Amino acid sequence: KVTIVHIGDSHLQSDNLPGVVRKGLQDFFGSAGKVSNVSAISLPVKDSSGVLYHTISINGARFETFNQSASVWQQVTGLQPDLVIISLGTNDAQAYVITDAELQRQLSIMLEKIKSASPSAAILVTTTADSFKKGVPNRELWNLNVWLMSYCTSNSIPVWDMYRVTNGFGSAYNWYRRGLMNGDGVHYTATAYKIQGQLLFTALAKGYNNFVSSY
Repeated sequence: KVTIVHIGDSHLQSDNLPGVVRKGLQDFFGSAGKVSNVSAISLPVKDSSGVLYHTISINGARFETFNQSASVWQQVTGLQPDLVIISLGTNDAQAYVITDAELQRQLSIMLEKIKSASPSAAILVTTTADSFKKGVPNRELWNLNVWLMSYCTSNSIPVWDMYRVTNGFGSAYNWYRRGLMNGDGVHYTATAYKIQGQLLFTALAKGYNNFVSSY
C-alpha cells in the first residue's frame, strides 16, 4: 500500500486535478481504499494493497495557512503518507508581495512539519499555473515559482514545474481565451484542471518508468 497526501488550495478542492492523478495511479497500481479529503477521512481496508490518494485542500490557503493549522498535521500524522505533494503559491502571490526570505521560512516550516508527522515520507513540490492579478499577468507568481524551482533544486527536493509546462508567464491569457479559465482570472475550469492533472500524472508515470527501466 502506498499512501499519497496532496496538499493545496482551491485548485484541488473540486477534485478535478487530483482526481485524474488518483485514477491514473489506481488504474495501474490498484486502489487501497476510498477517496478522502480534509473534511472526511476514509481509512483503507486492512492489509489492502495499491494506492490511497488523499487531498487536503483549503480555499484561499497560503503556505502559512497550513503551517498554522494543527488539525491538518494531526490528519497527516494519522494517514502516515509515503508521499506528500505540495501544490501552493497562487494565494501567496495574490495577497501581497512576498519576499524570498519569507517563502523560505514558510516552506522550511512546512517541510519540518511533514517530516515530524511522517518521518519516512517523500516530498514533491509543484509550481502552480499562471493567473491574473488585477487584470494583468501576475508577476509575483512568476517570481514565486522561479524561487520555488531554484530552492528545491538547490536543496535536492523533487519539484514538478507546472508553471513552465503550461507555458509560464502570460499563459493564463491563452487558457482564458480558449474558455479554460474562469472570469476571476485565478481559477480554471473543470476541463482545464483535468488537463493539468493529466500532465502531473504523466510526469509521475514517466518518472516511475524511467526508474524501473534503469534496473
